[in-house]
Amino acid sequence: MNFLAHLLLSGENRAVQAGNLFGDEIKGRDYSYLPYDVVRGVTLHRFIDNHTDTSELNLELKKALYPYFHKYAGVALDIYFDHFLSRHWAKFSEISLELYAEDAYTELRPYVEFFSSKSERLFNSMTKHKYLTRYGELNGMIAVFVEMQKILPNNSGMENAIKALEVHYELIENGFAEYFPILFTDSQHKLLDLLSVQ
Repeated sequence: MNFLAHLLLSGENRAVQAGNLFGDEIKGRDYSYLPYDVVRGVTLHRFIDNHTDTSELNLELKKALYPYFHKYAGVALDIYFDHFLSRHWAKFSEISLELYAEDAYTELRPYVEFFSSKSERLFNSMTKHKYLTRYGELNGMIAVFVEMQKILPNNSGMENAIKALEVHYELIENGFAEYFPILFTDSQHKLLDLLSVQ
């Protein structure tokens, strides 16, 4: 999953959201310098990544995307899922995406200090370019993949991202519609388990 999904699947606790959003930046198991709720978010992030990477539904989607992206098919799929989450946002949240995103930009900023300078640059770019509300637009997706091209190797295939989305739009949307509710439910159960441990 990409940024929008990781945030939504974190519940309402801002520290958990921060840990989930920037979970990729935390390496190893030394969490001693992090607030406990941020650690819960990192743990949830790893649960979501494993759930997504091992799903049979997603493995089939990645096979369809492999000719465009090769080993980076999963990266593209994560971003495509944020596109469809944006398009179907009202099914998963009673808060408008615009209000949700603006609140996230404001409330998560104090937590950026716990992560790397890369995370700070990412958060600043996300805020400046309003990525969370632009995933549902074609121009927004183009902007996201242009940024991905800057940070991934030249052979990542991200220049093919819009074409691949157009060719396989119905397939990916159907895959999202089948898979995301499962992930949503399983993530909520995992989050409840994490929050129950003091």
